Amino acid sequence: MHQLEETLRREARRRRGEGHFDFTALLAEFRPRLVASRQQRNTPGNYSILVADRSALLMPELIPLGWPRHCLLCTDGFYRAVDHYGLFDDVGLMTASLAPAGVDTVLKSIREVERADPECRQHLRFKPADDATAVSLTASL
Repeated sequence: MHQLEETLRREARRRRGEGHFDFTALLAEFRPRLVASRQQRNTPGNYSILVADRSALLMPELIPLGWPRHCLLCTDGFYRAVDHYGLFDDVGLMTASLAPAGVDTVLKSIREVERADPECRQHLRFKPADDATAVSLTASL
């Protein structure tokens, strides 16, 4: 999905440069490609994502992590703090999320950016807000 999303972002950026700012019209136009791409996820030869669906069990992706002390599990909407809004880099997001009430604080920052840019002009995206969920885990030693 990341390659398709980047292609669509470039196209949206080009169109905005030409004065087309209606993100809902762009999303309606791009939706068939997004839906087709999403139907390919978790299938052989394509990308896998974590979804709450039994079909995801058919395409497990194992990543050797060793024994990390901390872990952050988050949706792409929460990760917008890094890749769309530039509020943090990866290390900064992890650090902020591990602080007391950190996930809530990061989420509030994300929502502030989205409220300040409802037309999606400052931060290019196809909808004003996305679901944003995260859980930070710390192992007891």
